[in-house]
Amino acid sequence: MVSFVLPVYNVAEFLPACLDSLLAQTVSDWEAILIDDGSCDPSGAICDGYVRRDGRFIAIHQKNSGASAARNAGLCNARGEYVAFLDADDRLAPDFLEKLLRPMEAGADLACCEYRRILSDGSAYVDGADDHIGEYLLDADLPCAAEQGWERYASSDRILAAFWEAGILNSIWGKLYRRSVIEANALRFDTTLRFAEDMRFATAYALRAADLALVDQPLYLYLWREGSLTTAPRPGMLADRYRGLTAISEAFALEGHLAAARSVRDTLDFLTPEPFLERMDSRSHRKALLKEYCALPNYSRMMQTVRATRSRLTATVYALRSPLLLRWYLYWVQKRRG
Repeated sequence: MVSFVLPVYNVAEFLPACLDSLLAQTVSDWEAILIDDGSCDPSGAICDGYVRRDGRFIAIHQKNSGASAARNAGLCNARGEYVAFLDADDRLAPDFLEKLLRPMEAGADLACCEYRRILSDGSAYVDGADDHIGEYLLDADLPCAAEQGWERYASSDRILAAFWEAGILNSIWGKLYRRSVIEANALRFDTTLRFAEDMRFATAYALRAADLALVDQPLYLYLWREGSLTTAPRPGMLADRYRGLTAISEAFALEGHLAAARSVRDTLDFLTPEPFLERMDSRSHRKALLKEYCALPNYSRMMQTVRATRSRLTATVYALRSPLLLRWYLYWVQKRRG
């Protein structure tokens, strides 16, 4: 059986489509643990309605504690041999379970698939191309065994580095995990982080996996919407991202996976505030974000990347490490770009 873990918080508009995609699975041996994390909208009532409709749904109502605490509650109540994480505004292709169970039943410890971004009406989100994990891994010329409908990769430093660079370990969704591996290593989500906590869990699990599998098909449908937890930047996210990525890099290094550790450090070195500022409407939040950015311990290393990739003027402004000056400079740059 597969245990789906779904944190639910104020997603009443999108939740029915998500839960209906579970009901449409071609494999029926699953349970869905719905953790209503103190929703203020009808999300909790929708969960209860699906529980009455189908006994495979289980609803847990708790005080708002964040996605990590909700997922931890789901893991504590999971009974399946396998675990999958699903965001309550996303959806699954009908054959998600059918195709990911094949490598797991053949002995893989982690099965991953591609994803496709969609809009709320189910149509494709076309503003930019989605990642094509399989193409990246193919171009990297990684050693693998081609199975029927999937590829098997034996875990190694090179493989973990490539999986990180391909973005496979940047999220927990679109995967099947063995619950025995999760419990044997006491893997849980860090409730002190509000960003990058999923990366930490995914990489901690991957470090314990002997075989990794990729089903090169977009079986996870990721709903792209402005204002969601992942698309809405907020103060504190850069500090959380720094802490999370630093912990991931250190975990790789401690296990002797130095190439993977360097790949994570490279992610930190390219961290800049512009993509977040462009989506922030609050002046106070922009100020807080830049103050947070200039205080990051990794600032000097990030400046090396800025000097190598930006203009001399931009590099000079960044190097001064002044949140106020950087704010006005980036405002001027953004205005010039229109």
